[in-house]
Parts: sequence; C-alpha cells; structure tokens
Amino acid sequence: MRCRPVIPSAWVCWVAERFSNRDRSDCAANRLTGDGTGNSISQKKTPLVRTLVESGATVACVDLRVTGRYAIPGDTIGKAPDHNSSEWAIWTGRPLLGQWVLDAVVATKARQIQGETGLDNTTVVGLGPAGLIAIGVGIYEQTVARVVTVGSLASFRSETPYLKQWMGLFAPGILRDAGDIPHLAALIAPRKLVIAGGVRGDATPIPVEGLRDAYADTASIYRLLGVEGHLDILAEMPGEELAKRL
Repeated sequence: MRCRPVIPSAWVCWVAERFSNRDRSDCAANRLTGDGTGNSISQKKTPLVRTLVESGATVACVDLRVTGRYAIPGDTIGKAPDHNSSEWAIWTGRPLLGQWVLDAVVATKARQIQGETGLDNTTVVGLGPAGLIAIGVGIYEQTVARVVTVGSLASFRSETPYLKQWMGLFAPGILRDAGDIPHLAALIAPRKLVIAGGVRGDATPIPVEGLRDAYADTASIYRLLGVEGHLDILAEMPGEELAKRL
C-alpha cells in the first residue's frame, strides 16, 4: 500500500522535495546542523544531499506546518496538494507562504541559539517548489550567506494551469504588491544566489537561456551592486555536480 504524497518536510536552510510519510530519506540539506528532532537521518538521500554529506555537510529535516508529519488528511483537491490548508490560511489572513518562511527563519535562529552553528556560513537550499521558501528565508534572515534554488518555479506568471506547484506559495496579491519571483530573488543581493534550473507554471523545464532572460531583473541588481560574480544561473544538473559548486 502506497503512502499518499504530502507536502515535504522543510527546513530552514534546507528545504525538502515532496516525499511520503513512509520515506523520509529525501530530506533537505545545509552545511551545518543535524536532525532537528534528534533522530538519525538515513544516508539514502538525493544525490545533492548525499554528496554534501560526504563532503562534510550535515543534514536536517524539520517539518513546517501542514507538511510532512503535520500534513492534513484530505488536503489535496484537484492539482493542488495543499488546497484546504492554503484556503484556511488565507481565510485567517496568514497565507501559508508567510507561515512557512517564518517557521524556517525561526528554526534557523533556534539552531544558532543552541550553539550548534552561526548563520554566517549557512547555505539555504530549496528543492523544487520549496525554492521560494528558501528565497524568503534569505530575504528575512540577512545573515544567511547563500541561497540556492533547484528546479524551482521561475515566475508566478503562467499561460497554462499550474502543475506540481504548492498552492500555499501563491499569497494573494504578491505579484501585484511585491513583484515576481526574480524581483524577490534580487533582494538576496549582494549575497550569493544560485539558480540551478527552473520551471514554468506547468512544471516544464526552462532552458538555461530562457532562465537567464527570466532572471534579467535579478542580474541587473547584482550588476548595479558590482557583485555579478555572486549570481549563478545554471542549467539543472546532477546533484553531485551541483554540490561541488556550492
């Protein structure tokens, strides 16, 4: 019997891809901490995480609200895996995107308070839809050194229905009032930002040339600050190769 898919566990500087409650091996990674629950973590992970661990990084998985072990039964409606929880969050005036980013920032600071790590060498990695959460952590926690998104949504704008995206990422009015994803990503400057692959709203991959066009506004801010070398826009690549470039 297969476990139903749930919104992934997510951690501050490491945000996980989607996985089932039965298989918690595909978790997020950072260069610093350990397991947020005190449990040991399986070495059966994505190639990116496995390579980071082998190079001396440690791994942590901490569930954000309505994700992983806190997922709500029956949350999926249609193509939205987090439909009900996202709807309830909007009704209460607290969209899930903001709640997830807050959870992640607090978790990051908690690790620092525990004395396990400082934030000055923290790398936030967002896999898939979680890339926007990673960007949010980088925006609100200025001491985070690097932000990496892997195969993440490149724009809120889409000519086709969204597919394989989390409804909770689309806070009402965010495009109108705050800007598109490349505008938000520009707020990471002058710190290091790596965009490793990207997708359209329907989850189809964007060629690297198109990705550079999509993040043109981000690149212009990095040029304005004289730190062009701190922005890398790359084609999506095997996890082992990406890990070596972080």
